[in-house]
Amino acid sequence: MTYMLFFILSLCTLQIISVIFINFYYSYHLDRMHGMIVAMTLGMMSGVLFGTVVGVILHGDLLVSTIISILIGLSIGFITGIPFSLFAVIDGSVSGLMGGMMGAMLGEMVTMSNPDTMLKILTLFTVMIFMLVSYETEKKLQEANKKGFFFISKYPYLSLFITIVFFFLLKNVEIIQ
Repeated sequence: MTYMLFFILSLCTLQIISVIFINFYYSYHLDRMHGMIVAMTLGMMSGVLFGTVVGVILHGDLLVSTIISILIGLSIGFITGIPFSLFAVIDGSVSGLMGGMMGAMLGEMVTMSNPDTMLKILTLFTVMIFMLVSYETEKKLQEANKKGFFFISKYPYLSLFITIVFFFLLKNVEIIQ
C-alpha cells in the first residue's frame, strides 16, 4: 500500500467518522428520513470505495475481498442508522452489503486495466457525496437553530475548490504499485 492510498483512505475514513459523529450528536434534531438517507449513502459509498480498494489489493481472491467489503459497508451503514430508527439500520446495512459486493467486483475487474484512474475517480465521487451529506446535515441543524461547527455550509465553494484542486494535483501520482 502506497502512502497516497493510505492518505486517501484516511481522508475518507475521517469524513465518515465526522458524519457519523455529527449525526449521533444531533440525532434528536434530525428526522428519521434524514437518518435513512445518511445511513444508506455512507453504507453504499464506503462499501463501494473500500471494496474496490480491497478487490484491487487482493486481486484473484474474490471471496475474501467480497466478505471484507461487505463487512465494512454493512458495519458503517449499521452504525450510522442506530440513532435514528430500525428502518435506518436496515436501510444502511442492506446498502452497505450491496455496495461492498459491487466494490469487490469492481476491484477485481478493474485490475486488468488501470486501477489508479478508477480509484481516483471513485474517491473523488465519494468525497463529493460525503460533502453533500455533510452540507445537508448542516442545513438541517441550522433550520433547527442548533449552534455548531459548520464549515461546508458557510464555505461550499471553497470546499469544492479545495477538493477539486487536490484531486487535480493527484493526476500524475501513482496510488497502486
